[in-house]
Amino acid sequence: MVAERFRSAIEALNNDVEGEGIPVTVSIGVAQSTREADLTLDILLNRAYEAMYLSKQAGRNRTTAWESSHLKLDEIK
Repeated sequence: MVAERFRSAIEALNNDVEGEGIPVTVSIGVAQSTREADLTLDILLNRAYEAMYLSKQAGRNRTTAWESSHLKLDEIK
């Protein structure tokens, strides 16, 4: 929910450059720390990275949470 509020706030910003409004959006990927014994910071960051790319592939300007059912990046076409 926090990431989605952040994404929405960025989209709502009025980015005025030399009198012209420039839209800005962001694609966000989030991952949650779990009680997995082998979960490292690198794994957690990789999961968030994968979720971010799923957001981009789904049309950008989205927030996606990593789920164990998500494909690995090298499997995404």
